[in-house]
Amino acid sequence: MASITINYLLSLLGVQETDDNSKDGHYLVLFEFITETLTNYAFEEIKLAFNNCVKGEYDIKLFNKLDCVVVGKVMKAYDNQKINAIRNEMIRKQKIKSMESNNIISDEQNELAIIQGSKYAWHEVKRTGKLRTRTYLYHIFYEKGLLPTDNETKIAIGRIAKNNILNRRLASGEIIDKKRVLNELQNTLGSSDEMKTECYNLTLARFFKSFSLVEQMVTKISI
Repeated sequence: MASITINYLLSLLGVQETDDNSKDGHYLVLFEFITETLTNYAFEEIKLAFNNCVKGEYDIKLFNKLDCVVVGKVMKAYDNQKINAIRNEMIRKQKIKSMESNNIISDEQNELAIIQGSKYAWHEVKRTGKLRTRTYLYHIFYEKGLLPTDNETKIAIGRIAKNNILNRRLASGEIIDKKRVLNELQNTLGSSDEMKTECYNLTLARFFKSFSLVEQMVTKISI
């Protein structure tokens, strides 16, 4: 392998060979150095190390020469590069693990967040009769079967949502053609993000107004 390695490196570095290069003392010393010192490296690793050096990844000046000193410096730089890569990968994995552990929410914390959010929403509805966007509560209560699913209620809420959106746009001076906007809202009923959010808020507001158990639930935590 040593001969193949030397021939490759001579070509890579552009070192001029002489006719008696194979008998040259310098060549023999280099051959011995590679044979005895680089036994833990495959040819592909040595090749990669010198290619990295030629590309400027190591702070080593080659000057188109090949000797034991150059080989030693390049392989040391290659080893340091591998160590740094392993260290960086370990740090990256540790950061990911730390972030994942910080993002884990216990069942108790999750329940507390739901109760806390419900408390604020209930008091908001009680105080203003309306509710700001709390989509996450809608999905939680919907999955628990606490919200109405019948078509009649959905249609009624959709009608109110449509009028609320229309009135907000009229109040802001955004629209002039009321009939056209009504048609647009009708065509996108239940599909646009604005309509969905409005329907979620209205449904939750009804829930907090009529479901007496909510008051018992939210008063478990002081304001």
